[in-house]
Amino acid sequence: MNQPKTTEYSGLNWVLSRITPKMRVQLTGFALAFVSMVLMSCNYITAKIAMQGFNPKAFAALWYAAATILSLVLTFAMGQTKQLKIGGKELRLMLWLGLALTLVALLGWAGLSKMDPTFNAFLSRLTPMMTILLGVVLLGEHVRPLEWLAVAVMVGGGVLSTMGGTWKAEWWAILLTLAGCFFAALQFTLGKFGGDKSIPPLVMNVYRTAVAAVVITILTLALGEFDLTQAQPHHWAALLIGALLGPCLSVTLTFASYRYWDMTRSAMVFTLQPLAVLPMAWVVFHNTPGGWKLVGGIVILVGGLWLVSLHRPPRDKAAN
Repeated sequence: MNQPKTTEYSGLNWVLSRITPKMRVQLTGFALAFVSMVLMSCNYITAKIAMQGFNPKAFAALWYAAATILSLVLTFAMGQTKQLKIGGKELRLMLWLGLALTLVALLGWAGLSKMDPTFNAFLSRLTPMMTILLGVVLLGEHVRPLEWLAVAVMVGGGVLSTMGGTWKAEWWAILLTLAGCFFAALQFTLGKFGGDKSIPPLVMNVYRTAVAAVVITILTLALGEFDLTQAQPHHWAALLIGALLGPCLSVTLTFASYRYWDMTRSAMVFTLQPLAVLPMAWVVFHNTPGGWKLVGGIVILVGGLWLVSLHRPPRDKAAN
């Protein structure tokens, strides 16, 4: 009766004994990035529902205000209140981080409001690609020639997704989304710099969302677009749930993954996002993209998966 248990535990102990400290670090980095990707995938659904009751600017202002409050609550719960007090170069870095997020919100959410969430998720695979490019240029991380070829495949997929009438119907949404992708990549790079300065991920996220919430709220009020009259209870619920899952928890976990992985390696995990968004969009909205949208999206995803398979740590690190 006890023999199977003994064998089972012996096998488990053998597996655990084969996991080196270096492997544990890498597994932790992957786990943080993977959970972050799944949580962020939910935002394509929650944001699409919420924006049926808010215009993009009012939505973004409320979205990041809610995320700021939730991030502050978590900061207090984690006992990191004292670390909220920063100044000098660190404070300026956080202000730039918040301004980058502001542009992500104004550009990216406006694009999402004009296209279906799965197509947006496919097109947004260019964010990891741009993050990799910034990692090479600003952080000196290494990308091999075959990885550049995979990047070119992703770009080709983006071009294909605009064919077959899509450009005429949604060209403005596509441009907005691509611009949002660039600033999203930039904010992750700034988050990496913040982590290198030992600023806790939650603290970075508080500043990130707070700056965006203030700037977008002021802009929305100045333009007279802070309209809440169309919002129903389910729109508010989607907004609050999405703010918790995405700009609060997901991004905090992404910043935390940088302590265990290179920024580019964490970015690779996000190329898998359409695999999570596709079934969610089908269940909630009962639609999936077709034609050139689907072809281009699949090419982007294939390029992203190829990039994941190609991206390896240097041989001397992998051996540890």
